[in-house]
Amino acid sequence: MWQIRLTAPAPVVPAIEAALEAYNASMDAQQAGDLKLAIGKAREANRLSPVNELLASWLGNLLVQAGEASEAVPLFEAVVRMNPDDAEPKLYLAMAQKAAGHAEPYHAAVADLLDKLQNAHPLVPQLDRKSTRLNSS
Repeated sequence: MWQIRLTAPAPVVPAIEAALEAYNASMDAQQAGDLKLAIGKAREANRLSPVNELLASWLGNLLVQAGEASEAVPLFEAVVRMNPDDAEPKLYLAMAQKAAGHAEPYHAAVADLLDKLQNAHPLVPQLDRKSTRLNSS
């Protein structure tokens, strides 16, 4: 999983600075193996800066790790709305949906991403949809 340390340029709005501190504390807790504290700090960061894609994605990923994928789905849906052209949040959303027990949206999202990838670059091999089956597990 990716991890990015955030620092804020001066001058900074106090809420943003507090969000960055909470995010960095969340990362430290996750690295130390304290997922409960990591989620708590990530919630705090997301509450302080609710329109930040990175903070919402970080919290969503922690929730999926903790087995709370149903709670992560709305976070990833919000991230997708914030940046609809970015494939990565769509993939995270699809994985959260699958972990939450909703396999059909997962399969549809993965198929859509594969189609977009194939259309984006001529060297990407074309998949034969009849012989290619997405893993249902």
